[in-house]
Amino acid sequence: MCYGDTLAVALMRKKKFSLDQYADNHPSGFIGTRSRKVVDVMVKLDNLPIVTPEMHLKKALLILSKKRLGCVLVVDKKGELVGIFTTGDLNRCLVQNEENLFETPIDKLMTIDVSTIDAQDRVDTALNLMQNPDKRVQMLPVIDNGCLVGLLHLHDVVEDAFQKSVPQENCV
Repeated sequence: MCYGDTLAVALMRKKKFSLDQYADNHPSGFIGTRSRKVVDVMVKLDNLPIVTPEMHLKKALLILSKKRLGCVLVVDKKGELVGIFTTGDLNRCLVQNEENLFETPIDKLMTIDVSTIDAQDRVDTALNLMQNPDKRVQMLPVIDNGCLVGLLHLHDVVEDAFQKSVPQENCV
């Protein structure tokens, strides 16, 4: 088996067979699934929970609840992402028990240092970023040419991988 693997790797290098080509030939496999582009798995812009910085928490929570993604993305008048407010942020705010919390503008409560991913990056790059021990996250805003274009949620990555690996006709 070791010789077979060695021969396969040698041939891949000689023929300049890329990871992308391998993923194209084996889209349902482990490498194929992780090699997909973020843009193929993300929640698109028209389904995003977008709020303005001055919006009060009470109204932002209605949008957070309606969109069911676990966050709202805070976007300024130029359409640029300026922050994110997650259910984790909400939990921390509730524990602090601030006065008039629900009338507080979201920009006073949001996370400013937002981890993002490029739309053309691979899903495995996004997973590595999500699993960073210094800043573990379940969702990444997706940026393309500096503009917000989507949101990659860990649940969507798992669902996409599962749908690719399990034939639908075998499901109950």
